[in-house]
Amino acid sequence: MKPNVPGMHARLSRLVAQHPARTLAVLAAIASLGFVATAAGLDNFVLGGGGKGSEKLLIQTSGREPARSPAYQVVLRTMRSQLSTNPAVHSLGLHYVAGQPRSAVLVVGFGDAGAGEREDAVGRIEADLDPGPLLVSYSGQSALLRAAREAIVHDLDLLLLALPLVLLLLVAALGPRPAAAVVLAVAATIGLASALCVALALVVDVSALALVGAGGSGLLTASQLCLLARRGADPAALGAASRAGAVVHLGLCLLGVSFLAWLGFGGAVAALLAYPVALAAMDATTSLWGPAGQGQPTAERALRRLERPLRRWAAVAGAAVLVSAGILVVAALPLHELDLVTLAAQPPEIDGLRLGLAVATAIAAVVAIGWVACRRPLLALGSGLAAGLPAAAATGLLVLVFQDGRFQDFLGYSPAGGLFLGALAGSAALVASACAARWTALLGSVRQLPRLAFHTVRGPVDGPAAALPALLTTLIGGATGVALVFSSLIYLKQFGLGVALGLALDFLAVRLLLAPALLRLLGPRK
Repeated sequence: MKPNVPGMHARLSRLVAQHPARTLAVLAAIASLGFVATAAGLDNFVLGGGGKGSEKLLIQTSGREPARSPAYQVVLRTMRSQLSTNPAVHSLGLHYVAGQPRSAVLVVGFGDAGAGEREDAVGRIEADLDPGPLLVSYSGQSALLRAAREAIVHDLDLLLLALPLVLLLLVAALGPRPAAAVVLAVAATIGLASALCVALALVVDVSALALVGAGGSGLLTASQLCLLARRGADPAALGAASRAGAVVHLGLCLLGVSFLAWLGFGGAVAALLAYPVALAAMDATTSLWGPAGQGQPTAERALRRLERPLRRWAAVAGAAVLVSAGILVVAALPLHELDLVTLAAQPPEIDGLRLGLAVATAIAAVVAIGWVACRRPLLALGSGLAAGLPAAAATGLLVLVFQDGRFQDFLGYSPAGGLFLGALAGSAALVASACAARWTALLGSVRQLPRLAFHTVRGPVDGPAAALPALLTTLIGGATGVALVFSSLIYLKQFGLGVALGLALDFLAVRLLLAPALLRLLGPRK
């Protein structure tokens, strides 16, 4: 297999062509070692990722005697003495609960202790503190973060239930060998990105949400790039798609919240790594077993028939833009009622300036990458704006479900008063990143087409925008998101449902209607 493209992919292709079996073995080793390193280094992560801070642990006590009675005070002094022996404890306070004469609250401050030290200290306190005859419960940010960290690791086992379905789906759609390449690329991308996060966690406080970003972005980006590469997409377009997905995640770093910055960091690293890993996996399988057949599956042929009138007539395309954009905007309208909650006693504040800067920066970067890919300013601008619509629409639907308390029995949750900041940011970033990558890959194909071929039915949709890759990645991400909906943690439910809804909206409203319509209206002229 002789490489015919310049740059990194040419060098990578030459290397893979010389050693295809060794390449697959290296990818398998990277995946295995990455997951082993992640499992071994989980204790080095913190959930909040807040670094130095003054988060509190609240120890609520109650007894049979009044809190100000001598017997109660003796127990409180004993507990305070026990707490003072913990080296991480910086301050101790005592507060009495108004209207509850038999209750008192010990407020434990950790000063400048790092987030990891705080969680370790909370664990020791819960294990060693002797409350005597009093009943105690733990609350506050430090306690909630530690409990949530343990529950997240346990509930992520639900993802294992989605893996057989995803594997069967890939085998049925692609065949066993291409499906194996996709699975290997996804595993290697996630394993390598997670291992890098583990290495950083050895020296600084890294939020466990970095692993969520790495896992979600690695799953969607690597599978999408593999499927597009198999359909003959230009490697330069795939590289642009990888970068577009990364810059959306990096936009989270501008919000000024540490755990969201780590979430964005993990997602960006996985998106960038997905490009060489996916190409290496597909090139290696092609060298070993020959090119995959390029025939159109029945599902893809049916989807193309839906696009035919959009590609032929401008009036139909204009109506499709209005309908699809209208559906997404209407779904996003509940955003104005959004209430955010967090695991912290004092939620981090995100002012309007930071939020606007993060969103504007991500959109501008996607537009710039799209313009470089297709050299058509209006098309790049339209696609950059449209990339965020599914994420906004999915968030609006989450407000209707979780904030308004709908489907409680079916989803198994109790309303928390709003959407969790981490769940909202994580699902929105993953959906927007996947949409930006899809748009950029599509725009990269536009530049490769002859001008007169653009308005034919078999136009750029035969390249990176082929319907089958978009459909498969939607089903893969949707299955994973639906699995998390059955978690015992409400913020994992919100995260999973947000990802599933966002990807479904992107495919149904954007891939089938808005994308081909915009290409018809803003693309090359005859």
